[in-house]
Amino acid sequence: MAQPARRKGLGRTLCQLATTWAEAQKMKSLVSNVNQRPTDVVALSFHRALGFRQAGEIDVMDGRRVVLMERRFTSTLQPWKEALSGFHGTSSQQQQQQQQQQQQQQ
Repeated sequence: MAQPARRKGLGRTLCQLATTWAEAQKMKSLVSNVNQRPTDVVALSFHRALGFRQAGEIDVMDGRRVVLMERRFTSTLQPWKEALSGFHGTSSQQQQQQQQQQQQQQ
């Protein structure tokens, strides 16, 4: 969250919306990245306060090092592929089949 937007409840609201959506999709967890280099102590504290725990660290192409913060859910879970099955809409193969059917009907 950009500095001018902090301390207004926006981050907490966005995290709650993302958490609600992820749980509704029966996802196992929610992961967010936080700058470690340069260090963002405020963001680390924020994520910890919301139940996120450090799950790993990675170096990204722009030279930053980020901490992966994960919040696991306790509800009954489905594999992530099942949870995302309707999220991306139809596959390109399905779209091609639909286009062919429409052309045949014309």
